[in-house]
Amino acid sequence: MSRLAEQIRNTFSLIKKRLFASLRLEMLGTFVICVLISMIVFYASSVVVSNFTKQFYFSFSSGITALDNEVEAIKKELEKQKINLNDKEKIAELFAAHQKRHKNNKIYLTDLQGNILYKTKNGRETKIDIYYVIRSMRSYKDYQYYDFQNSQDFQYTTLLPVAVGDDSRFVVLEGLPEGTVIYWNKLEYYFPIPLLMSVATFLILFYILTRRKVQYIEELSNGLLHISRGNMNYRVVKKGEDELSSLAENINYMSRSLKKKIAEERIAEKTKNELITNVSHDLRTPLTSIIGYLGLIKEEKYENQAEYNKYLHIVYNKAEKLRCLIEDLFEFTKLNYSGVDLNLQTIVLTDLLAQLCEELTPLFKEEEVILEKEFSNDNIVVKVDPVKIVRAFENLMTNAIRYSCKPGKVRISLTKVDNEAIVVVQNRSKDIPREDLVKIFERFYRVDKSRSEKTGGSGLGLAITKSIIEQHQGSIWAECENNLVKFYVKLCTNK
Repeated sequence: MSRLAEQIRNTFSLIKKRLFASLRLEMLGTFVICVLISMIVFYASSVVVSNFTKQFYFSFSSGITALDNEVEAIKKELEKQKINLNDKEKIAELFAAHQKRHKNNKIYLTDLQGNILYKTKNGRETKIDIYYVIRSMRSYKDYQYYDFQNSQDFQYTTLLPVAVGDDSRFVVLEGLPEGTVIYWNKLEYYFPIPLLMSVATFLILFYILTRRKVQYIEELSNGLLHISRGNMNYRVVKKGEDELSSLAENINYMSRSLKKKIAEERIAEKTKNELITNVSHDLRTPLTSIIGYLGLIKEEKYENQAEYNKYLHIVYNKAEKLRCLIEDLFEFTKLNYSGVDLNLQTIVLTDLLAQLCEELTPLFKEEEVILEKEFSNDNIVVKVDPVKIVRAFENLMTNAIRYSCKPGKVRISLTKVDNEAIVVVQNRSKDIPREDLVKIFERFYRVDKSRSEKTGGSGLGLAITKSIIEQHQGSIWAECENNLVKFYVKLCTNK
């Protein structure tokens, strides 16, 4: 029994869960419940109204029919037994037997003129008006309903012709027919009352059962209104498990996404403004020098050929720096916004780094920086775009050379951990604050806020390096401790 009850509970819980998991089924179920209850109210109110409008009357139809059948039975027995007028005892016995069943009935045997030949003991009549009885029978047949107050005085007389011997006679029965109380009401006149009550019940019940859902829909609508007005921190409450709860989740997701996109747009706008400012500064500085020295040359404000050559050399160096800055800017823009396709090739990373170190050896000597290499003995194979990856590591090495203490030392190491190649470029330099270390890979970001030409390049080198490494599905980060700056590059190797 307990198992059956548990199964019933589980089935009910499953139906309830599925019902409330669908807004359509929930509304359909609500509608069906409201219809059923309104039908019950209609039936109950109809019963109540019918009791108030009920009327009753007596129906003697069945009683009259019974008396007619009784007369017919007497007739059949008289004719069956072939009783004649001389058989008084048989006639009296037959009448007594029928009267015994209905003591109040009076039975007469008359001739055609209504003269009574035989009668029961309770018969009082001496002669019966046959024609009057026939007319009365017809009127009783047409109107069989009487008021309750007059029903006790209602007497019914019926007769049938009967053959007694060779003579024709009449069997007359007079009695009080049994009446049946019939109830009748005028509900059709009061039909709008239960109909209106059932409709009102349906509307009120449907309003009550759907009020919470409608309020929740209004709450979601107000939430969308708040979000549309710019309140991206507004969140709607999830209620239930139906489509409205999914809508609430989507609204909250939309709000979070819009907030994130707006924040990204603000950052992008800020970055764009910073980019314009930095580019303007970095382009204006060499361009101003170029225009200034060209002005001196144009106006021949130099004393000798040596000073002329000096001015020309300065203009050339500034123009070269301006060219490098524009090339870096173009390269960075192309990497980040143009979706450059990589020409992937399988190479030995050890050999690539060794070759790059050899090519930069003159620069190390010129800057009085010692190069130390620590490569793994294993041939570490990676699948990369050689041109792009050389640019990335060249930027890291030249950056280390530029910012190293002079005389100084730059150390490059390559190791393999699991299926990843890790390259570390480290040098000793000025200590980099933690807040600058986090932003060091941002475009045009330089630790030196004055952006002096003496303290660094364009500020795009590390940003370009980061873009190249990330396009190769790798990662790059920097660490600084006790004036020792380390740049880590992690690339996936071929298994």
